[in-house]
Amino acid sequence: MTDHTISMRDVRFLCGVSDHAIRTLFRDVALQHYATRHGPNGGRPRRYWRLSSLAPILRQQAWFTPEMEKALAQYDLQQRTQGND
Repeated sequence: MTDHTISMRDVRFLCGVSDHAIRTLFRDVALQHYATRHGPNGGRPRRYWRLSSLAPILRQQAWFTPEMEKALAQYDLQQRTQGND
């Protein structure tokens, strides 16, 4: 089972936040632990975080709502089950 399933791009898409706000958020020292994986075509690896490490940081943001947290949890579960196939 894959623990690190959520990328910065996923958070930006699911929460509908600007690119600047997401980049600023992900510079937080608490989010310095992540896993990297290359995509199917190679290139630069994408960074992935655990939902358990993202949620406390996101809850501190004024724009973060419980609906966004629910969407991230559903996406995390979907990615985890998809990775087991």
